[in-house]
Amino acid sequence: MKTKKLWIVEGVLVVGGLAALVAAIAIDPRTDGQSVSTSEGIAQVGQDSSAPVHAITDETKSSAVTTPQATGGDGTANIISRQRQPWQESASTDGRPPVDNEIIPEAADDKKGGTMGSPAAINVDEAPIEDLIEALGRLKGEDLEKAILRLAKSGEAGFKLLLAELQHDGQTFGFRHRTVRVLEMMNTPESRNVLKDMALGNHTSGNPNLERWAAQAYLACAQDQRAAVDLLESTAGPVLNLALLRLRGLSPDASLMRRLEQLSESSERAVRIATALVLADDPDPRSPSDAVKLIAAAALVASSERDATQNPGHGYYTKAEREYSVYVNALSTMKATNESLRRQAAEEKGPGRDLLHIALGRRGDDSARSALVDILKQSDNGMIRAWAAAALGLVGTRADLALLNQLKESDPDVRKGTTGPLGPVTVRPVRKAAAKAIRDIEKRATEK
Repeated sequence: MKTKKLWIVEGVLVVGGLAALVAAIAIDPRTDGQSVSTSEGIAQVGQDSSAPVHAITDETKSSAVTTPQATGGDGTANIISRQRQPWQESASTDGRPPVDNEIIPEAADDKKGGTMGSPAAINVDEAPIEDLIEALGRLKGEDLEKAILRLAKSGEAGFKLLLAELQHDGQTFGFRHRTVRVLEMMNTPESRNVLKDMALGNHTSGNPNLERWAAQAYLACAQDQRAAVDLLESTAGPVLNLALLRLRGLSPDASLMRRLEQLSESSERAVRIATALVLADDPDPRSPSDAVKLIAAAALVASSERDATQNPGHGYYTKAEREYSVYVNALSTMKATNESLRRQAAEEKGPGRDLLHIALGRRGDDSARSALVDILKQSDNGMIRAWAAAALGLVGTRADLALLNQLKESDPDVRKGTTGPLGPVTVRPVRKAAAKAIRDIEKRATEK
């Protein structure tokens, strides 16, 4: 019996002399199905000293949108994927949403005819605009790029023909996707309006990827940051997330605050988190108390979800704890008075109240001390106890050392951290935070 030999050579499986190379490829919406090398990261939208919290989104506060000329590295996000938690959104390295491993289909038999992979011959350099539009869903490679460029420069006449074709109900996915690219390159008031309509669910046949890509293109073209407000009419989480991230650093007016109030209680984590970031980054809050209230409301929603205690495998935070980390960071750094946090804490219960007291401790408010001690004695959430211990290290006194020493030696919270070369690493976040708090209090006492 002849024995087949098997070797592994630099990641290539060789069986009987034949090699099969399996590679993960990402589809870049701009290259329309062409294989490109990307790194899909998950962008951090918030983190604390214990562990990073990842979310949906944009790598910078200034914009959730990156243009092909201004991209590089993990464009957020993280946008986003994959992951993928439904509350996380990430972007590919060129700043566009990933395609979710979905291969853009070549035009199948449709009203325009043609079969997958066999486009009718066309000279894209000389063909009439009407013929380019008809073939747009079938072209590939260099011909596709040339066609998109010609259509983008075809002016009002080309725009009207493209829009008429887009409005046909039977149009293919490939055509609609490539139309988004043409409209973005046109970048006229009319083309931006169509992109906005597509982001809001028109002309997309209900495809969420098309809505997200259209939203990304619309925001890339928008000349005013407030244009993102138009997309808050959407009910799609990814579109809302993109729009909210673009609004970071903008001071909300009364109308936007009303919409943020609704979104703070969204059923989607990404939307709640992005809403909190908008509120926390308000450079000139008109009503900081309202912002504090909305963040506390988001924490309450997070605590009530059925999967809030499940650890999806990334780090050792539960889903709710990841979200809490964003909120406590926001409350700790936002432009709001300590008094507004104290008033809201008096009205809250559960995790929302605890996060407010922890934020007050981080802000150096001595009035939070007794509440932090209560959290350490009563909370059944390990990470909340760990954050409370760390905050107590900033405002506590020697009178708190006995409790902190007890936690350092015997707190029961044990978690499995990132797997190392010898297996999963055991993590005791409360014990670690208590030990540091002891050192902080003792150092402060000796400096007086």
